[in-house]
Amino acid sequence: MNEQRIKLRENILFWTLLALVLSVLIYSPLHYGFIYPTGGDDTAHHIRCLNNLTENFGYVKNMGYYGLTLLTPFTYMGLSSITVFSVFNYAVILAVFVTLWILVRRFYGLVGAALSFYISVFIVMGIWYYFDDGTIFNIFNLYVVGILAIFSLCIWLESGKYKWLLISGFLFIMTSLVHSSTYLYLMTSMLLFIAGFTVYQFIKKDKIMIRKILSFGAVFTLSILTAWFTWMHKELPALGGKMVSSITQGTPTFVAPFSLPFWITHYLNIGVIYLLALALVILAIILIKGKSEDKRNIIIKLNQPLSYILLSFIVVLTVGTFTLLGYNCDRFSRDLGTFIGFTSSILLGVAITNYRLKFKPHLIILMIGILLITNIPIHRWLGDYTALRPCDIQAIEYLNTIPSSQAEVQALPTVAPWIYQLYTDDNINYQRVYDLEDYGEADYILYRNNHMTYLTNTLGIKDQIPMDSDTLEHLESVSKVAEFYSDNNMIQIYKVVK
Repeated sequence: MNEQRIKLRENILFWTLLALVLSVLIYSPLHYGFIYPTGGDDTAHHIRCLNNLTENFGYVKNMGYYGLTLLTPFTYMGLSSITVFSVFNYAVILAVFVTLWILVRRFYGLVGAALSFYISVFIVMGIWYYFDDGTIFNIFNLYVVGILAIFSLCIWLESGKYKWLLISGFLFIMTSLVHSSTYLYLMTSMLLFIAGFTVYQFIKKDKIMIRKILSFGAVFTLSILTAWFTWMHKELPALGGKMVSSITQGTPTFVAPFSLPFWITHYLNIGVIYLLALALVILAIILIKGKSEDKRNIIIKLNQPLSYILLSFIVVLTVGTFTLLGYNCDRFSRDLGTFIGFTSSILLGVAITNYRLKFKPHLIILMIGILLITNIPIHRWLGDYTALRPCDIQAIEYLNTIPSSQAEVQALPTVAPWIYQLYTDDNINYQRVYDLEDYGEADYILYRNNHMTYLTNTLGIKDQIPMDSDTLEHLESVSKVAEFYSDNNMIQIYKVVK
């Protein structure tokens, strides 16, 4: 009866937390009326690719990774690509909560499971950055499929049941196809784990564990071969060349390494440092003054294969974040922050679970206080983060009323026409322009005072136009036909009189 009550309480906690996560995720879309789910450019890219896959599955040959193919059954059912991909964005974050719960609950306990999502996603902002960019397959591959693959591996190493070896092999093969860059993280980290853990077991003379880890190594090789024969034979040599170039020339080929203070404040969050320090302090107190049973429990929980897997990821991501080997240090930095947050929740959960000294109430109060202080970044999940502001929606509605059978619209550099195109009728053709030399060839000119997305800001470097509405108003044969405002954003539409 007691076990049933405990199980019931765990189920209530799980579903309560899941409902809380869901309420946070859907608040902004419902409150602000989003029609575009993120603030990034990659979402539009994925939706266009999904449209192409739906029309002709042979388009898969043009893709660098294949996660989008998982969504095509829904578009074949008649659902729009925009709807399918938008729902997928939020469903993935829910799935991250579930996978982290499953993994941490099974190997580290209930408290760590309850903390893992909160700290890894709502305090550390790495997953938020990916979500906001629209690079949702990075999240899906590493924190959903990858976490389940690691879970299956750990069950195999624990139980020796071959079905878990096969499941882990299948899931790692999936990771090699779903998303390319995250698989490279997984591949490097898992190879490091296999090598290091094998040596460790050899020193311990544990022949059974050596056999298990080498069996997994053989199965994991299948995922590497799958990646190699699909996309990696092209991408890995190019990537290796960039890394060699970065090291030999002493300059980054993409995004430069970050300093530790910058990484902590922009990617990790100083609050996680407090949580990690608190966890280490509690663990140290237990190991010094705690009961032998509690000490033994801590050692057992932390000295298991999953701990060494997480350590392998942290080593690889640290190298990528702070050295020139990380040709794109921004990506490494995001994921390193998430894994540090993930590890901090585990350590804190293990520490709280095994702390049975006099000061426990005071330490729990301190922990809660720190959690409340570091809760601030969650506001980004609750804010108005979509790329399409109300003024953009009004502009799209206006463009869709253009009676012409074919209208040419020149979009100035602050506009993301690849996003507008998703919501405007087929008779509207967009051309992104960086000067007004050929404005007479257009039917309309679209001006926005602020950049819509990160990519428009980056591409806008080429812009040689003084970005003010006076420039357009003084052009010959041009008249302003519409103007829309929302917050500090303004959109103007000009008609070119032929």
